[in-house]
Amino acid sequence: MQKYMIAAGIFALAGVLFLAATFTTGWITNSGKRGSINVGFLSVKACYKDKCESGKIQKKEVKTAGMALTTTGCLAAFASCLAGLVLFLNRSRLKGNGAILGTKIASAIISVLFVLGAVGLYFVYTEAMGRGSRKPDLSFGYSFYMAVFATILVYVATFLPLAEEQLSTPATAQLPPTAPPAE
Repeated sequence: MQKYMIAAGIFALAGVLFLAATFTTGWITNSGKRGSINVGFLSVKACYKDKCESGKIQKKEVKTAGMALTTTGCLAAFASCLAGLVLFLNRSRLKGNGAILGTKIASAIISVLFVLGAVGLYFVYTEAMGRGSRKPDLSFGYSFYMAVFATILVYVATFLPLAEEQLSTPATAQLPPTAPPAE
């Protein structure tokens, strides 16, 4: 199997992982003797013993950040799947194809922005919850690690088939011969 097919499959897998990570509540966790709390971009899930309750995030600033990260997560999934699709559809024209290179670079940039945004949200939660009498013991959850793994997959797929698609210099146009001087 050729490298571009493997890369296309890796991009598709990364897109599915981005979607799964975006819509789960395992981004930030806090667990202890009293139970556990899992925070996503738009909702929170709290469990104590066998009882779990879910709720929407109400604070406007955090909700806006969550909506922005949900949008970025969907964009990361779309860009990753698009890069895989473009790579698959243009497999016969790999050399010098700007569409392949452009979608791969866009996917790589958006995936990093998604993970960095999630890290920023973690610090927002840490700061907001740390203002009380007791500082919470927050940590990254499985959704964060799933997004990091998907980002690593995007970068692997970006650089995997590089030997097959090296950008070539464009051919120079042939100019018509110059006319002899008039006498």
